[in-house]
Amino acid sequence: MMGQPFLKWSTVTLFFAPLGGGAILVLAPLYASRVLAHSSGLVGPLRSGAVRFSILEVSIGIGALLGSFLAARLVRSWPRGMVFGLGISGMGAATAVLALITNVYLAALAMVASGLFNSLFVVSGITLVQTLTPSGIRGRVLAARLAVINTSLALGSAVGGALLLVIPYRVLWLVLGSVIAASSLFVWLRPEARKQA
Repeated sequence: MMGQPFLKWSTVTLFFAPLGGGAILVLAPLYASRVLAHSSGLVGPLRSGAVRFSILEVSIGIGALLGSFLAARLVRSWPRGMVFGLGISGMGAATAVLALITNVYLAALAMVASGLFNSLFVVSGITLVQTLTPSGIRGRVLAARLAVINTSLALGSAVGGALLLVIPYRVLWLVLGSVIAASSLFVWLRPEARKQA
């Protein structure tokens, strides 16, 4: 697995990006409950933090659906490695912009963008792993990558909880978005990974 450039560098990326993603799992409900409570135009059930959080989650799902269609179109003219890098970079940017948003409707749009970019790297990344990995070890490679991702998500959740004790919610969005976007450099700075078709 580590001999193939895309597999190696995308696995490194998928250790660092989920650190930010794991922290988001802790941050998002608190952000919806506390920061977005000050949104203008909150009516009826939108006054509930749980409802605002569910709107953010549904928005991610809508974006993911749109992103799966977009990924299929982009890989016709771009190398899948570039689509993977674009997805990670875009998700980081969409996450970071939440540092500037205190309105639930704008936050929902940012979450649509986050879900869209998430699908770009998931779809292109899984496709490349399946095509680049020999059949005899494909299951082991996929299991190893899944272990890396899940471990990183768990670590990110723990670190995110600790960071919330010392960093304001809005600043933490910027930190997490930067970590996610920066992790894409492992692909962008490696032409052999970035140009993988």
